[in-house]
Amino acid sequence: MTSNEGSETFGLPAEYMRQPAGTGKGETNVNDDGRVTVDWDSTFVRRFSKLYTGPFIPRPSIPPPEYSELPAQFAGDPAEDFGPPPEYPETTIKSGKAWKVKLNIVIQVVGSQGDVQPFIAIGQELQRYGHRVRLASHNIFEDFIRESGLEFYLIGDNPAELMAYMVKNPGLIPAMESLRAGKIRRKRMIIREILDGCWRSYIEPDIVTGQSFVADTIIANPPSFAHVHCAQALSIPVHLIFTMPWSSTEAFPHPLANMKGDDTDKGFKNYVSYGVVSWLIWQGVGDVINKWRKKLDLEEIAMFKGPHLPEQLRVPFTYYWSTDLVPRASDWPAYIDICGFIFRESPQYEPPADLQAFLASGPPPIYISFGSIMVENPDFITATVVNAVNAVGVQAIISRGWSNLSGTDHENIYYIGDCPHEWLFEQMAAIVHHGGAGTTACGSRKSKPTLIIPFFGEMESEAGVHAAVSSFHRHLPLERLECDLYPGQPAVWSCSRKGTKVKFSKIAAETLVADGLVKRKSLTMHAISQILIENRRWDPITGGASAVMCTATDLTELQDYYEGRSARPPNSISNRMAQESRNNPCVDRMSKNDERSPHGIDTAGFDGSIKTPSGQGRGRILGKMARASAKSLGSFVPTALKGMTVDIPLALTEGLRNVPRYYGEEPRDHGAITNIKSGFTVAGKGFAWGMAEAVSDVIIKPYQGIQEDGPRGAVTGLGKGMANMASKAGCAMFGVIVYPSAGIAKSLHTLIHSQTGKQIANARHGEGMWLRESNQYPGTDNIVFSFQEMLKRGKR
Repeated sequence: MTSNEGSETFGLPAEYMRQPAGTGKGETNVNDDGRVTVDWDSTFVRRFSKLYTGPFIPRPSIPPPEYSELPAQFAGDPAEDFGPPPEYPETTIKSGKAWKVKLNIVIQVVGSQGDVQPFIAIGQELQRYGHRVRLASHNIFEDFIRESGLEFYLIGDNPAELMAYMVKNPGLIPAMESLRAGKIRRKRMIIREILDGCWRSYIEPDIVTGQSFVADTIIANPPSFAHVHCAQALSIPVHLIFTMPWSSTEAFPHPLANMKGDDTDKGFKNYVSYGVVSWLIWQGVGDVINKWRKKLDLEEIAMFKGPHLPEQLRVPFTYYWSTDLVPRASDWPAYIDICGFIFRESPQYEPPADLQAFLASGPPPIYISFGSIMVENPDFITATVVNAVNAVGVQAIISRGWSNLSGTDHENIYYIGDCPHEWLFEQMAAIVHHGGAGTTACGSRKSKPTLIIPFFGEMESEAGVHAAVSSFHRHLPLERLECDLYPGQPAVWSCSRKGTKVKFSKIAAETLVADGLVKRKSLTMHAISQILIENRRWDPITGGASAVMCTATDLTELQDYYEGRSARPPNSISNRMAQESRNNPCVDRMSKNDERSPHGIDTAGFDGSIKTPSGQGRGRILGKMARASAKSLGSFVPTALKGMTVDIPLALTEGLRNVPRYYGEEPRDHGAITNIKSGFTVAGKGFAWGMAEAVSDVIIKPYQGIQEDGPRGAVTGLGKGMANMASKAGCAMFGVIVYPSAGIAKSLHTLIHSQTGKQIANARHGEGMWLRESNQYPGTDNIVFSFQEMLKRGKR
């Protein structure tokens, strides 16, 4: 692998971007081995580590959970609000396995065949429980996936180009070489293509059969990037599964982090390494993700929020490696599992005649493979491997891999394409490979001596796939998942009847609509798992300053947009007005930078003569300019108004609410603000509890201090009480005005940005009608009966 020097800064100070290896400047570098050097003597790392001692990054020490293949909590009877459910025909499952609710599951995977293969095994196991499984991945895996009996959806072309980029720029942290070659823009286009493909895979019909499909839950590997964001848009659960540790722990550093420095507080440094790598990755893809989130009617994510979303949202995570090789970290919370290696069932394979002849011609050969790694010089690598084989005097099978290694024929060397490792490794004497998770796991399972040649950045008794599926099931919110009228179907709609909220599945809703018992417009989308991403404010000073900066940035971007220096408006509530204004011919003509002279004068169509517009022409131009100015003002005013009346006051109020975190207290949570109603609710609760605690803490805190540390504790407690009086009373008083304003802003955002919601609703109605017409689910008459009985009980 060649040296990668320099970097695109993405607005970052140079000290924490890639530098030439061995500069000795105490900086955060990316080395030739594909890992980020985290130097604890650097200014950036020292400052960054302080964030991990703040009030929002707790480091729990929780023992690993214990669970069986089908936990008892999933085998019991559901809570019945409307009497005993009617009887429905049981779904026959070939394996005899059962799960209470049959889900539409999208598994999205970005990576190589070794990354995709374990998820095929997981998908097949999920099918045995009665779920409908769609695996969304790259086009080159379509046949591989469909032949495994799973649905396929295309989310991106051949991943070789992205993999080649990642080898040169590990962790998506770009090298100057990539900048000079113009690869950054292409990489970002690939990621945007994957993001768009992932979203479509959740709501669009099968591309072969045309059968309707809307996802009820998501399984993904982290490099697919879209998972949490699509789950937020759909309000459905998401579960991450990966082959290497991606969750902060003190037990070991991030796999892409090369720790530099002494061993002082090694556990803490290991923990921080995850934040450093995640933050650097976010700098490379965060703006692409935020632009794409706008398309889904989602708000942008703050710079320090994006890298840690899965951890802050407590997204369930399952890692598939053997605990005999890497034990589970003791400080991982209960929603993180290790399932063991995942293997698919051994496929049927008939080797070609020449391969059979080669294997029979001598002793077992050595298998050499670099898999999906795109090597810099395939001819040089091939020559090196051939020379090594000849020097040792053995037979070898060399995998062509994505680099298409090949050479002249040798009697002791066989070049092989795609071949199942499960079969091939049985015939080998030893294995030399790049350290891919799938190859490592299969080699270990077959008990073959293994030599790993690292490029960047593992047991027969383990039932990894069963444990992975059990982990997935265990973390589902079953109480919110099941339809009240048709057990076994996931609830996606809700409707209030007689003060009671009833959850409907897709087929139940369409059945009741068809019978005239429910009006379609009365249905609201049921959030199976609501994801709320909010910016937490540490204190009123930094919180207020941050909000002021964000508002100023939005206003600056608007100005740049209208003056033609920017191609897009900021992501604010006024961006649609800005786009409309920008589309005005008078403004649009000024924005064509590619047709300007070096002095900024529009020269499109300029023939060398100067023409003075007629009086009528001048009038038209002045009219257009006046309209453009009015629309420009119409965009600036809402942005400034929202910043001054909502964003900045809310940041100050939330900063006051979070002050007790600095001395170990957890502020009272009054719920999330999602609309006008919740805004007033939070304001009322916040005022009542805030004022009460502001007064009581002055007495309670000193008393608690005496109990813990005598007179000295009394002084400390008095300080806490006085601080709480100021912060809680201030939050209570400001919150009366601020929280309702925030609720109004949320409701306006939902009203203006509603296209994605309509898209999801139409897709769910479409699948419900298809399910009803296809007669796949007998017993739909019982839906009507159950609903009518529920209404009768309500009248009584």
